Amino acid sequence: MPRASKIGIIAALRREIRELVARPEVQRLPVMGRSLPVYVLGDVSITCAGTGRQAAARATEEMIEQFRPELIVSVGFAGAVDPGLCIGGVIVPDTVIEADSGRRFSTMRGEGVLVSTNGIATCEEKTELREKYQALAVDMEASAVAERAGAYAVQFMAIKSISDSAATTLPDFSRFVRKNGEFATLRFLLYTMLHPTLWPELRKLAANTELAAKNLTSALRNSVLDGSHLPAVNSKQAINSR
Repeated sequence: MPRASKIGIIAALRREIRELVARPEVQRLPVMGRSLPVYVLGDVSITCAGTGRQAAARATEEMIEQFRPELIVSVGFAGAVDPGLCIGGVIVPDTVIEADSGRRFSTMRGEGVLVSTNGIATCEEKTELREKYQALAVDMEASAVAERAGAYAVQFMAIKSISDSAATTLPDFSRFVRKNGEFATLRFLLYTMLHPTLWPELRKLAANTELAAKNLTSALRNSVLDGSHLPAVNSKQAINSR
């Protein structure tokens, strides 16, 4: 059985935490269910769940049962709901809301509201979430991670990096995400070759997610990994930036 970790990090995609787990001191342990890899860095264990609530819930349960962390952190990309948030801005909400049920989950610390939906939110849906919940951002997994952490009486946080603006509707590429959080690059490239009208949008999306991943990694290094559990953000791209 793996040794206990103080912190368990749940991402959806490996791309979101690629720089973090590429560090030479990181150990890769193929120990979790459904062939999910776990990356261990000191007292921190990291896994990629794949996209969606069910995948996030299962990965959270497996992380808690195998590593017994004191804190579970949901990390990854999120879409801006607040029009003032910049691409690459990092938010650490104090409340996560499940859009379908209206359930609210409190985090260990933070500021503002993150809403979790069942699918990718359109720009019109983002406007509705802003009006209904005064939300900052939207994702697909945080509420499921929060619910499972609460069921095991484990503290919870969310750290999200903005990958798309409030005025953007992202294409749904979830079918290219494998169950272990890896992106099916070859299959995706074949698909895009047949859809050249997507190329400009994909170039912009690639640049945005690259910045979001870089800033997320920086925030995790300067907060969770140093033991402070506090957000570290660029003041020009941070929460409530205008």
